[in-house]
This record gives sequence, structure tokens and C-alpha cells, in this order.
Amino acid sequence: MAIDSDSLTEVLQLAQTCEDLSRAALGVAQNLLRAKLIAQDVFDQVFGDYGVAMQKARDLYYQASHTLAQQIAQSRDVKTLIARTQSLNQSLARLQKTEHVLTISFGVVALVAAITTAVITPGSATLEGAFTAARTLEGAIVS
Repeated sequence: MAIDSDSLTEVLQLAQTCEDLSRAALGVAQNLLRAKLIAQDVFDQVFGDYGVAMQKARDLYYQASHTLAQQIAQSRDVKTLIARTQSLNQSLARLQKTEHVLTISFGVVALVAAITTAVITPGSATLEGAFTAARTLEGAIVS
């Protein structure tokens, strides 16, 4: 379903015009009341009409935004985007699992190399290197 931007623009312009005319009419009525050219009951009627017109403008804004939201939610593009996002989330999960397996694999290789070095060249530094490699591998497995 395509979003009809021309209709939406017309509704928004109509609501804005309604607000503008209501404010203008209220302003004129206030000036006339101050100048004592109209009675209070006439001003009260104008004020009541102003409230009704402003509510109508709010209703138009709400209806336009609600209709637009429904059109967007039903849009094929949004549905396609949702499907692609779900697919990307699944791919990301697989990649994270693969990354975890590779981290463990590299940790095993590093540990084997550190142990081999410690066996070939015994010393506190090589033993400490093997111990560090074992701790790193443990961290990779636990996470």
C-alpha cells in the first residue's frame, strides 16, 4: 500500500488553516470585547467555537498521523525490512558462534605452542607463558 503524501499534506494543511482561522477569529473577538463593541455572551460563543475548531484540528492531525502509521505498518517495504532484519540477526548469531569457536581454536593452538616452548626451553618465563595461554583459553571457553 503506497503512502499518499498529497492527501496527507492536504489534511495537515486543512488542520493548520483551521487553527489559524480559529486563532484569528478569537483575536478579533478579544479586540472587539476590549473595545466594548460586542457583548460578553458573543465573545463566549466565539471562544466556544474556537475550542471546537481547535479540537477538530487536533482530530485531523491525529487521524492523519494514525492513517500514516497504519500505511507505514502495512507497507511492503517495512515488511521486507523486518524480514531482512530477522535474517541479519540470525546471521549475526551464527557469526558470533563461529567467532567463539575460532577464539577457542586459536587459544588451543597458542596453548600448545606455549607448552611446546616450555618443554623445549624450560624456564620460568616459558612456564609463565604457558600458564598465561591456559588462562586465556579458559577465558575464551567460559565466555
